[in-house]
Amino acid sequence: MLKVPEKEIYPPYYQEGMPGYVLRDWKVVDYKCYKLANTELWFRGPEQDIPTNGEYFSVIGAAQTFGCFCKETYVDMLSAQLQLPGVNFGYPGAGPSFFLKQPEILSRVNSGSFCVVQVMSGRSIGNSLIDNPHGIGYGNRRSDGKLVRTESVFEDQLAEAHERLPAFWNRPPFRRLTKFIPIPRVRRLMAESRQQWVRDYEALLGQIRVPTVLVWFSERSPAYVPRYDSRKSLFGPFPQMVNQPMLTQVKRAADYFVDATTDRGLPQPLVDRFTGETAMIDLSDDNPLYTGRFTENTYYPSPEMHEDAAAALATQCIKLLPQR
Repeated sequence: MLKVPEKEIYPPYYQEGMPGYVLRDWKVVDYKCYKLANTELWFRGPEQDIPTNGEYFSVIGAAQTFGCFCKETYVDMLSAQLQLPGVNFGYPGAGPSFFLKQPEILSRVNSGSFCVVQVMSGRSIGNSLIDNPHGIGYGNRRSDGKLVRTESVFEDQLAEAHERLPAFWNRPPFRRLTKFIPIPRVRRLMAESRQQWVRDYEALLGQIRVPTVLVWFSERSPAYVPRYDSRKSLFGPFPQMVNQPMLTQVKRAADYFVDATTDRGLPQPLVDRFTGETAMIDLSDDNPLYTGRFTENTYYPSPEMHEDAAAALATQCIKLLPQR
């Protein structure tokens, strides 16, 4: 049997514990990740000295704040526009409960001038079928303890419900109507996750003592109607599962709100920065629970979307600048 050669590891400074994006996206962008002092967490760099006088702002969020496939993030752009250092605490797959468990991050957030809080996904929340102790996009299935993506427990429920439908529902023209049939068990599961998401956000915003700017950074509006034919149509685009009623509740706990809805620049062609050719991205380089390959970014915000988010945030954040 032929021995498959091990995949060459890049970048040269890669260390265990760094986000999988570092390996997955190396051909496209160098994230210059660093480990935050007094934690085991890696964030997008380069690392900077945080001013001791509190004249900086912080941003907490998920992969969109981290800035996948973008040389500059909206955090960098906002920092330049405000002429104020900005600390990017974007963490892959994070939900609100992730940051509730990070006292070191909250301490740094509360030592700054203000904090931008991204509206993160609802799929980073646990429920009666999956335990998600870390507040990220996967956890342990309660029935057998297996580590799975959060989406999988919803996909299983949808598949079981569709199997129980009368046979004629799986024939044209009825098949396309199945997306309009509410599935009680799935609706209850969604309700559990959504309620916990709101509670976690209220708790997180309550832990932040500096002014907070909640930002909706997505290609879609908060209003969407879940469908029941697939997990994708059930969750909707990022931030998955989050709808207008959830956002309305959470906005009450924040000091300010900014709508940065934009899809400018999508899809984003991915270019190998070493050869100038099309880059092929393998999702399994990020996490073995994910599969698939692509040459265009259709999921994460594009560089143009980051520009739009920075512009939208600057209008509000300039009012929060410390007196110099």
